[in-house]
Amino acid sequence: MHLFCVILYPSKYDRSLAVHFLQQYLHFRTTEVFLTFGGGM
Repeated sequence: MHLFCVILYPSKYDRSLAVHFLQQYLHFRTTEVFLTFGGGM
């Protein structure tokens, strides 16, 4: 929902916050996938 607000009201702070959130999310997902496949083998 926050990302949607960032699109509607783009500001430098909100954009950097959205980028940071996206990086954290991708890092979490990558780690989760790595642990899932790494632990399964």
